[in-house]
Amino acid sequence: MAKLTSQTTKKITVEDFLRMIDGCAPEAASDALIGVNWMQEQDIIGRDKVLDRRTAARLMHDYMRTKLKIKDVEDITSAYELRDLFDCRVCANHIAQIYVRGIMESVKLGDMSIFDVYGEVSEEEARSYVNRMMKSKIDVNLIEFDKPAENWNEALPVGNGKLGGMVFGNPYIERIQLNEDSVWFGGKQDRINPSALEKLPEIRKLIFEGRISEAEELCCFALSGTPEEQRHYECLGNLYIEFMGRQTEYSDYKRILDIGSAVATTTFKMNGVTYTREVITSYPQNVMAVHLTADKPGSISFHAQLGRGFAPWENLPYELLSIRRQNYIHYVDSVKAYPPDIQLMEATSGGKDSISMTAGIKVMSNGGSREQIGNTTIIRNADEALIILAADTTFREKDTTESVISRLIKAAEY
Repeated sequence: MAKLTSQTTKKITVEDFLRMIDGCAPEAASDALIGVNWMQEQDIIGRDKVLDRRTAARLMHDYMRTKLKIKDVEDITSAYELRDLFDCRVCANHIAQIYVRGIMESVKLGDMSIFDVYGEVSEEEARSYVNRMMKSKIDVNLIEFDKPAENWNEALPVGNGKLGGMVFGNPYIERIQLNEDSVWFGGKQDRINPSALEKLPEIRKLIFEGRISEAEELCCFALSGTPEEQRHYECLGNLYIEFMGRQTEYSDYKRILDIGSAVATTTFKMNGVTYTREVITSYPQNVMAVHLTADKPGSISFHAQLGRGFAPWENLPYELLSIRRQNYIHYVDSVKAYPPDIQLMEATSGGKDSISMTAGIKVMSNGGSREQIGNTTIIRNADEALIILAADTTFREKDTTESVISRLIKAAEY
């Protein structure tokens, strides 16, 4: 591949660059417009500018030059601030990645002189550069993060329409917040307003007479449900995967949701070992599966715990926690171990005539050792491991314990 050079016959201005984008990569300029519109909404740039695709591309270019100060190889890591700026929003992140990828490519070519502010190149060289940059397609089915989720909104979702989870991707203690669509507060409830039938003719009369405010006031009392609020949804709980060790440093972190394959993947390197976690939720089997692998045999040691609590108080490796299993077990009736290598959590949602629920996990591994102590299965020095999770409520199943155990055993046979 020919190196871009600053030996030029014609200076490429911003306008030339915009014209080339119009000619060879209209989708990039369209994404730039989306990104700049968001920047305006956030008051990052003025709202008084009249935006079109060319203006948006110019603003993106100027922002990178003046704010991020990207002008040489040492400054290249600043380009990733653009992704943080856009908060990993899908559309806006596309244009950020386009620009970052383009600049990284220019570094590989050994020259940062594609734009007029960095130097001069010929129009032919610049057009060739832009075309090469845009041929590297961005997969619109991928949502990617370079750090663990700090809150629920940043976690990656998986689900099958009934059973779902939000994957946080913490290297030390993985937390998958669990949902099952029939977990609700309380039982059936008659909320029909006893005055509705009696007051309906009066409400209609007020409306026909144009006395809208009076009709609205009467509606609030006579047509609203009693009580006004319906039953609210409750979460099933959490799956906590506690990895053995004291190492706090990790690198090469990546967290990806592939919408095309419905797989949430977390990868990182720790102590020279690359770890990979893959999470899916199967519709045919109605289970969630967590696959744990490493590129060095005997590197996987952990134990898993079901609970209905919240995030751990400390973001530390399991063996460095001041209190083990922090904030895990709330609002549960029992957490027990069942052979072979199954843990069941039983709970009852709040309110009168509420449902009961059971969630269970079965832990399997290749290599190393597996031991059941108390209500936990402990995996030591395994090559790979698989955690299968199932859940049911009395809304659908009379005996939720039996239905969950049988489904876990059946799914483990595949």
